[in-house]
Amino acid sequence: MKVIFLDVEGVLNTRETYERAYRIYGRTAMIDLELDSFRLEYLKTIIEETEAKIILSSSFRYFFEKKDGKLLPTNFKGKKLYDNFNKFGIEIYDTTVAKIGSREEQIKEWLSSRDDIDSFVIIDDDPSSFFELYENLIQTGNAKRNYLSSFMKESIGLCERHISEVVHKLNKKEKMLSKHF
Repeated sequence: MKVIFLDVEGVLNTRETYERAYRIYGRTAMIDLELDSFRLEYLKTIIEETEAKIILSSSFRYFFEKKDGKLLPTNFKGKKLYDNFNKFGIEIYDTTVAKIGSREEQIKEWLSSRDDIDSFVIIDDDPSSFFELYENLIQTGNAKRNYLSSFMKESIGLCERHISEVVHKLNKKEKMLSKHF
């Protein structure tokens, strides 16, 4: 199985998204739920070309739970993400474990519980959590960040140029060594 560990904010939306949403809504109530449709289309293209499964590593994972083997939203924010994904035929397969620790630790824990992973990528705007898994990171943020400012301010989001890199990494024919970390 091919897997995409997906962050949401800074990947499927950016500060530009929020600014555009503010101009449309004239208020901030809905802004944190805005996603860019073109970024969702890029994600859909990646999934179509790789048949990868989405594992939510974003803090949005707290808004979902598994019921009868299917991941379902538990609140308004989760439903908004779920509905946006459904519009593009994107399914969330699973989430990383919602526990204390870095995203890298949570991803490693998820991977260590599986023996059917052929390849994986991490799509995230924040590289600061990734050391051992850095080679699997597709970074959608500016590497030179001012840590006193918002990560979203520096984020470029998932771009068309990322598609070929993600597809290439996921479609490698090498079998991942299970529990190699």
